[in-house]
Amino acid sequence: MDFIKKRTLQSCIVILLIVTQSCNKLPEFDPLNFVRTNYEVDKRFDDSQTLNDQSPLPDIQVMSETYRVVGASDLHITGNSEQVERFFSYTEEEDPSLVLIVGDISNGLSHQMTSANNQFKAWNQLPSYFVAGNHDLFFSWSQYVQLFGSSTYTFTVHTPTATDLYIGLESGSGTLGKKQTAWLVEQLQKRYEYRHCIVFTHTNFFARQFDTNGIYTKEERMALLSLFAQYEVSMVISGHSHKENRTTFGNVHYITMPPLVDGGYMVFEVEESITTRTMQL
Repeated sequence: MDFIKKRTLQSCIVILLIVTQSCNKLPEFDPLNFVRTNYEVDKRFDDSQTLNDQSPLPDIQVMSETYRVVGASDLHITGNSEQVERFFSYTEEEDPSLVLIVGDISNGLSHQMTSANNQFKAWNQLPSYFVAGNHDLFFSWSQYVQLFGSSTYTFTVHTPTATDLYIGLESGSGTLGKKQTAWLVEQLQKRYEYRHCIVFTHTNFFARQFDTNGIYTKEERMALLSLFAQYEVSMVISGHSHKENRTTFGNVHYITMPPLVDGGYMVFEVEESITTRTMQL
């Protein structure tokens, strides 16, 4: 094998390993990992804001000072999922006020996204808030928007004496982009009107050693960490890495949830402080 062919083969192998590690596993080869949406992140932000203007997401009113949130990430639904049905059952037992689904809802194929949406629509027991993950963007952002709606938005939870701000961010391509980042700053400038500020997004901020899961560039990551610290964000909830991680940096609690595809999810008890429980189906 001549030098050029050898180097080309080596480069292809490296690319394959890096991309298939996007969820911190070495799965069977999947061509989806090499196909990306042709929508730019700023265009996706514009689409989300148009939807927000047309159909604002509802805020939530709770009757007690303490309420519960169930969070899940990396569902990777490929058809009607028994795992997801079990998750619904367990979630109902927790009696939460809302559910956060932070991306990789399906593996990205059209029929998989439709199946995922059908399962959530059939359940429809609790307010559920979605943001897109990298797998959700592989083939059709337009289909994602049609099925799951905006991926950049805010909503609030009102208790009898306090209000908490939730900010959903679309980080499926490993960046927020300029428009979404500018919008984020605008939302954070209102942060002190609220008791807690909770950010939720797909791509995690802290990865395990030697991780190649495609998190933000070093510069963007540090800028966002500084921004969250500056505005005293209470908690940042993410997924993506398929491995639970809890890190406190700049007095901000960063939670990377375990993957629901492996049975993991989390329960958050929100009061004057926020406590977290890791659950297993």
